[in-house]
Amino acid sequence: MSPIEKLKGEQLSAVTFVQDYLQLHFDGPLLNVYSPLTISSGENKETSWSPNFRNALCAQIAKQVTQVELAETYLRLTFSDQSSVSISLAENDYTGPEAVYFNGYNETVVI
Repeated sequence: MSPIEKLKGEQLSAVTFVQDYLQLHFDGPLLNVYSPLTISSGENKETSWSPNFRNALCAQIAKQVTQVELAETYLRLTFSDQSSVSISLAENDYTGPEAVYFNGYNETVVI
């Protein structure tokens, strides 16, 4: 099991908006996101920096992660209400050398 998969069962406790990236806090573990992100809830989808993006992302706070899917082109966290946060891992979406930096459980993962 990868360290990121250990987020299953954790709750998203906070979201921090930093100049050109986001931080997702999970009561200890921290996920820095440098690539575009999509929040899906029912039929609604909001992508990084769309008009309702901030509200959609903040609405995920206090929800528990029920599934973690790490694929070649995305990292998806699905929550208890079936909403999800998908982070693009597509190379053409990178704004720097990595898409995601995860620090938690005494482990660090850079994607």
